[in-house]
Amino acid sequence: MKKYHKSQPSHKVERIHAPVDGVPQQSKTGEIAFNPEVLPLTGKSRWSQIKKFSPVCRETFRRLSLEGRAPKPERLGVRCTFYDNRELHRWLADPINYRIDQ
Repeated sequence: MKKYHKSQPSHKVERIHAPVDGVPQQSKTGEIAFNPEVLPLTGKSRWSQIKKFSPVCRETFRRLSLEGRAPKPERLGVRCTFYDNRELHRWLADPINYRIDQ
């Protein structure tokens, strides 16, 4: 019976520079990459992208949204819900005193 030897990858892993204010930074090799750990300033995000930054769980966030104390969801279908990133940044800056502008 032959024994197979698994070799370690010979390529070196390079660090990607984190975006500053949502703007992608160029790495040393010239590649441009986004850091997934940053919530963009504009656009829309789903809960899976927001939960890393949220001080509350999903159900509490949903309840706060219904009370007007967190950003309202925007439904694009039965299973597709997005939140506005500008409103999320406003809420994350001061979650206790946040109120929806009417």
